[in-house]
Amino acid sequence: MLDPEPAPGVGGAAAPTQQKLPLRIELPEELQFLLQPECNPDPKDEKAMKQGYVRKATADDEGSDSTRNLSGFGRCVACIAYSGCFQTVVFLVILLDVLLTILTMSGVVPDDAEWYADLGWVIVAVLAIDVVGRFYVEGCAFLKSCMNFFELLVVPIALCEMLLIDHVDLPVPLLKALKPMFRIARVIRVVIMSAGKTDRYLRRLRHRVSGDRLRYQQSGFDLDLVYITDTVISMSMPSVGREAFYRNPQREVARFLNERHFNKYLVLNATYGQPYKSAPFFNRIYNFPIEINGVPALEP
Repeated sequence: MLDPEPAPGVGGAAAPTQQKLPLRIELPEELQFLLQPECNPDPKDEKAMKQGYVRKATADDEGSDSTRNLSGFGRCVACIAYSGCFQTVVFLVILLDVLLTILTMSGVVPDDAEWYADLGWVIVAVLAIDVVGRFYVEGCAFLKSCMNFFELLVVPIALCEMLLIDHVDLPVPLLKALKPMFRIARVIRVVIMSAGKTDRYLRRLRHRVSGDRLRYQQSGFDLDLVYITDTVISMSMPSVGREAFYRNPQREVARFLNERHFNKYLVLNATYGQPYKSAPFFNRIYNFPIEINGVPALEP
């Protein structure tokens, strides 16, 4: 008895199963483990959902991702904001901001120098163009990411800091009292901007590794996988450790399968060895190793 709903597999094919398999269903002997309770957790079990990295359902997750219909100006902004050249400039500016923050906090560079203020305006301007440009292109979807939200919050704070320092005649005692706060704000800005860019550069690296292959980019997922049929998915092996930086992370793969096909998938591991854990997939994994650049055997 086949399940009409999609039931994908990882790194090969998929065999559809029921959430609660009736005993009358005859499964091959090697797949009898799918009848075990540990392979069919209760979707209301919060501990099990946490184990499978399942997010709480929201209205936005039910439908397909909405995309904005950009005008000619909007497409131009998107082309500039997401271009490799501009993002490289932003990355270098963030590195410069990190360097200046370290030097000023260590006392090597005085933070009251005129060139320091001018350079600060350049840094804030570039970061503001980057964040506001991406916010304009993505709209409300931009705020779904906590990191994007914090980046958008950091920009006006940085602008206020620069305005207070350069264009407001503050009393010396008040200025001395505000300096530690400004330094803390700068450290926070550096941390948030650096973390945000790191995440985006890792995503760009994964796209480069996947090459021309289609990627699944819906509902917050960005994975190197493709639906061959409604019940078969092909993708590379879930990665852990350093490989997760440029391949599909195990956490995201488990979340995808458990949110999209909960208790209705079978992972076929077609490689020798299994570096990733079985627990996030609720042990719904069957090993069928195939030699690299070889052909599968008739029997496992």
